[in-house]
Amino acid sequence: MQVQLQRLAFFGSVVAALAGCGSAPAAPPEPDAFPFVQCKVVMGGKDVAGAIVTFHGEGAQDQKIVSAYDSDNDCYRFTTSVDGEKKAGVPEGEYKVTVKPGRGTKAKIPGKYTDPKSSGLTAKVAKGTNFLPPFELTP
Repeated sequence: MQVQLQRLAFFGSVVAALAGCGSAPAAPPEPDAFPFVQCKVVMGGKDVAGAIVTFHGEGAQDQKIVSAYDSDNDCYRFTTSVDGEKKAGVPEGEYKVTVKPGRGTKAKIPGKYTDPKSSGLTAKVAKGTNFLPPFELTP
């Protein structure tokens, strides 16, 4: 009998905890967090996997903004490094974008996309979550 009461008390506390999960307010974002940025890279109608996508800002020599490829959704997500410290996301602003082959890249990325002066790719990052349109590469 006591075991049944313990089980009933346990399941009751689980149900009560689950009932409150959806009603609790979301935690506020960190005040100094960078906006989240995600994009795809496409060439010839196919996703380009495993490339290195980099954002280049005007006069921001102390920061490096580089992507990490997420194979679960074929998207690139970005991290900003400033003075050796990595922080998720990208500061708000306008950027020139480069795409270079990475270790897992099977696509033949044309050389013009490896230089911010010739790539022709740009991105604008705004406050909040940024799902950028795909960067379309042409041979």
